[in-house]
Amino acid sequence: MAPVPPSVQYLSEPNIAAGLAVLVKVTDSNEDVVGFAAELEHFTADATGRVTAAVDWIFKVPGRGTLMVTQTESSDMLVSIVQDMAANGETERYIDPPIKVQTTVPGTGKVVSGLGEFEGLTGTFTEYNEFTYMNIADKTIGVNLVLEITYDKKIKDKK
Repeated sequence: MAPVPPSVQYLSEPNIAAGLAVLVKVTDSNEDVVGFAAELEHFTADATGRVTAAVDWIFKVPGRGTLMVTQTESSDMLVSIVQDMAANGETERYIDPPIKVQTTVPGTGKVVSGLGEFEGLTGTFTEYNEFTYMNIADKTIGVNLVLEITYDKKIKDKK
């Protein structure tokens, strides 16, 4: 994935070269911006070449609190699209309608901790990626993230 803006440098130091950091706005179901989040990923490949990432998300909802979730994320669909493009001699592809896939490896997404209204919260976390565009020449990708948190415990009432 190419850095945005282009002036941002890749994480090139050996201990973090397989890492990715993303900062996003968080919207509610009405598409209203309610906060922001940071995603930190570290990619590894197993003996078969399958790529997964250890991923942590931190969500900040001003006036309400902070929530941290964790997951193992699969890159299988992304790798599949890139391999298909390479096999067809494509460097750029628009994907319409978008391909929506669950990227969280089943059973790995969980709520880790929270502060403020989210203190003591438990539950699960699932990430979905909606791929809309891919350019393997300049390493750009169009993707909408859909993040789903299922609560096991009621959020504390505001005081």
